[in-house]
Amino acid sequence: MAEGTPVTPTAPIMPTAPPASSMEQGSLPPSPTSPRAKRKSSTEHSLLMCDVCLEMYDNVQHIPKLLLCHHSFCESCLHKLIGTKDYFECPTCRQMTTMPSGGVSSLQTNFYITYMRDVLINNTVDQPMIVQSGEGCIKHSNQPLSFFCKQCNIAICRDCTVLDHKEVDGHAVQDTWDALNELHNTLTSEVNNARTIMKTVECYIQTLEGEVTNLYGAKEAAIKDIDSAFTQYITLLETRKQKLFLDVNAMYNDKVLILQRHAEDIQEKIINLNTTLDNMPTESTTDDSTLDTDNKENVPSYNPATTGISDLIIKRSKISDTTKHIEKLMSSHRVPTKNYIQFDSQQGVYGFQNALNKLGVLLSEKSLPSIVEISAHPATAGLPSQATVSVYDCKNTPLPKYAITADITDPWGDSIETSTLENDNGTYNVTYKPQVSGDHRIDVKFLGYIIKGAESVISVSSNNPVALIGQKGSEDGEFLCPRAVAIGNDDNIYVADTGNCRIQKFSPDGNFLSQFTVTSDGENNSTCDLAIDQKSNLIICTEIFAYGSSPSSGNTVKVYTSDGHLKHEHTNKTLKCALCVACNSKGGVIISDYIVNSLFMYNGNGTHVKKIGKYGAQSGQFNHPAFMCTGPHDYIIVTDTDNHRIQIFDDTGEFLFEFGTYGTGKGQFRQPFGVTTDSNHILVADSGNKRIQVFKMDGTFVSIIDSQGMPLNHARGISVTNDGHVLVADRDSHCIKKYKYM
Repeated sequence: MAEGTPVTPTAPIMPTAPPASSMEQGSLPPSPTSPRAKRKSSTEHSLLMCDVCLEMYDNVQHIPKLLLCHHSFCESCLHKLIGTKDYFECPTCRQMTTMPSGGVSSLQTNFYITYMRDVLINNTVDQPMIVQSGEGCIKHSNQPLSFFCKQCNIAICRDCTVLDHKEVDGHAVQDTWDALNELHNTLTSEVNNARTIMKTVECYIQTLEGEVTNLYGAKEAAIKDIDSAFTQYITLLETRKQKLFLDVNAMYNDKVLILQRHAEDIQEKIINLNTTLDNMPTESTTDDSTLDTDNKENVPSYNPATTGISDLIIKRSKISDTTKHIEKLMSSHRVPTKNYIQFDSQQGVYGFQNALNKLGVLLSEKSLPSIVEISAHPATAGLPSQATVSVYDCKNTPLPKYAITADITDPWGDSIETSTLENDNGTYNVTYKPQVSGDHRIDVKFLGYIIKGAESVISVSSNNPVALIGQKGSEDGEFLCPRAVAIGNDDNIYVADTGNCRIQKFSPDGNFLSQFTVTSDGENNSTCDLAIDQKSNLIICTEIFAYGSSPSSGNTVKVYTSDGHLKHEHTNKTLKCALCVACNSKGGVIISDYIVNSLFMYNGNGTHVKKIGKYGAQSGQFNHPAFMCTGPHDYIIVTDTDNHRIQIFDDTGEFLFEFGTYGTGKGQFRQPFGVTTDSNHILVADSGNKRIQVFKMDGTFVSIIDSQGMPLNHARGISVTNDGHVLVADRDSHCIKKYKYM
């Protein structure tokens, strides 16, 4: 082979270590275990090899394909890893990549890897890269290619630097590994720049796709507007048509009336004329023979004095007047002569056509939303929350007064009701009330259509206690298995401290005020519930025999003053376990018997009025009824604990409706206990699910207080304050927990 003749490349050029001192020129290349060979192998692996199969990238079977996460793998490996799936998890970063419709082959080829490979094994822009055979310089006895000429873009040996690539001749020579590192750094910079450009392009493509989506929404909205407008136009045309119908009929009736009246006038004169003519002498009585004066002697009855000359004159005059009047009527100008009714459509059509040409104008002068930013304010389950949506066109110009709305979906997959307020500056406040905690998805809409890419995740925090009252113990302000809490008309808080056999009183902010014992004949007598008569502020509670925290029997109701003085008590031996109590606006008392599975109604005088229900699962039946409260119209609301539902009765005890089933979903229960109401809501202590649920008065689910930061532990009685808080007697946490729920 002639000196300097180009050689077809068969493998990528990689630098080699210089020979050891004992090696002669033309000897074998250094061992692959040498430091320089290891560096060479590492570089090849990181730059030109697939991380899965460790094969060198090529342009046939191992084509480098670029994933969305910007990691590359060969096409062959991707085919094996993906199989028949339409998505792929990157082996390096685990990011999911959805396969395009064309499969792996349609993924973007990583041209920067192929470019680097071409730089190493092919010719460059203007100057061919001379690839030496083997690992040495073909011009100088296979000497190691330890240097690189930047001007010639070629790997050279030591002799080349002296003979053919002198620095004095303008050649820039550097160590081969320095050249490779420089090339690697340059390539890395180019790759990073390309990735940045790709991200920018992806964002731009998303913007364009969003424009297409928004354009479709604008088109659909325009079609609806056109349809609505033309429906109105048609209505107006129909109204105009009916008006013309009325006008035609009115014109016809007016003309007919005039003609008929004129004809009647003439007819009346004709009748008069006929009557006059009928009374005139006939031709037989007035012929010439009768009136012939020459023959008067032949008419014995003729007497000029009696022939009625004056009558004839009068009749003649009457006939003359009548005929003249008839002629006058017939020639009268009061009679319309232009009675032809026509509809001139030509003039109307011309004007209508001109109007139609101007009827509605299609405009394309406003920009579509292209950039949407979503900023979510801190959100808590059950409380009103807000997110701010900023909308811009493709030039970052704010877009105010656009039809922007939002959909919010909670972790259960349910849509949350939202309302949107425009701020006149391109920002929109989206107000919503999350029902549960967890990640919520917000999708921004334009004209009712979701803007592509305009989405975000809102993290909704658990509704945790804002305050605690008490702790486990027997001192003042401490509790042992508290089971009920009530609010007096003085806003003070009363707690049934069951384990300590007492009722404790606290100020509205939770400071201990006083306490009194609920017992009469032994330390095991206590109470599981209490109710406050809002008129008299009397404390009504049941006395039960409690072993530890579990009630077993009781048939007595006690009434105390607000400072703890026993006013009176009532015992009913029909009761087996009088567990809970409620009072209505009339002073009546309702008691739930946990064992008899019934409610007992008493009037304000303590007289038993009615027994409600029995054991069973039908409507109006119970399986361990527990806490109660009274709502609007003195309706009785009771937790049917082991039927896992809420039942509502009217003020006479007649069943109205129920809601709830067994389960962990929204509106479902696992042993509900405490129940209370405000003016618009029913709140239930869903004890088995360790949460409080809020409902509308008709049983429609509203929200959940899940208290994940401080879980409920057998929640029992609950009560609401006037400022939107609910107090929960958390039995096995030995405290009262206070939550904000509205």
